[in-house]
Amino acid sequence: MEKWRKHVYRRDRDRCVACEYLFGRVSDDQLTLQHRVSRGMGGSARYDETPAGLIAFCAGHNLAETAEAKFAGQCRDFGWSVPRWVVNRGWSLETVPVRYADGWFALENLERVPLSEELALDRMLEIYGPDF
Repeated sequence: MEKWRKHVYRRDRDRCVACEYLFGRVSDDQLTLQHRVSRGMGGSARYDETPAGLIAFCAGHNLAETAEAKFAGQCRDFGWSVPRWVVNRGWSLETVPVRYADGWFALENLERVPLSEELALDRMLEIYGPDF
């Protein structure tokens, strides 16, 4: 995971993805790596070696993702966290869209590939079904 830290931060523009989206500003909190497939929810070290499995979160949002149910749901809806069953059903982390302040993206290697909102929402609906 450490080998990806600076690359993920650069891809995410050295900003907390949640702060920038929710508040339109950069958080003053310490920047951390957030596992999109949480280790506590069945994630494993194999996702540490997948840049698409990591995003930049401030320490506060990293903690809130597991401590606050409403925010955890928002994290799922924006692709910031991905339940393990999604990858177990054949979806790669690269194909689960991620919502940034400037739009929806697929994470391929260390790049953000823009997706139209329509395509991103269609893909999320395909992954999560009518509960999305």
